[in-house]
Amino acid sequence: MQREILTQKTLSKLSDVLKHLNGLWSYATTEWLRLALPNPEDQTRSRWPIHPLWGYLSSVDWETNDSPLSPRFNTARIPSDDKLFTMGLSPIISYMARENIHDWEVGTTAYINAMYDHLNDKCFSFKLPFKNFIKEKVAVKARLFNSILNNNEAQSQAIERAEREKQAREYKKQSDGG
Repeated sequence: MQREILTQKTLSKLSDVLKHLNGLWSYATTEWLRLALPNPEDQTRSRWPIHPLWGYLSSVDWETNDSPLSPRFNTARIPSDDKLFTMGLSPIISYMARENIHDWEVGTTAYINAMYDHLNDKCFSFKLPFKNFIKEKVAVKARLFNSILNNNEAQSQAIERAEREKQAREYKKQSDGG
């Protein structure tokens, strides 16, 4: 199991994980994954009966006297800010190094513009408008992250926050004489 799941279940140390093997096994074999017998008369998979072998596997006793796991779990598989921004920093820094750009503002602007030009050219060759390309990519990731049903208010707030941050950066840049 990845650290994200263990942290959500309030298991931050190896000793905690080892004490809760029964709970983790139960979670992994009943909530996260299950093997069911298909029922052609019922299209709702959650109602399909569990395969007998899976019932035996899920009831394995790890001989730990653990307390129940924390029920805290976020079904959204959204990457953390740390992961997104660490992964996002690498191509920007690589581009800046390749182009011998040392200023962050200049580098990020140049990177965004070059990325747009590159992707727009690709879209043009597929006869696909760039905006549609981006919408499709976002929809695929939203499904992957289970965030497709996020409410519009949260999205509006995120857009407003991004706009305020952009304006603050522009103000700071102007006030610094840049």
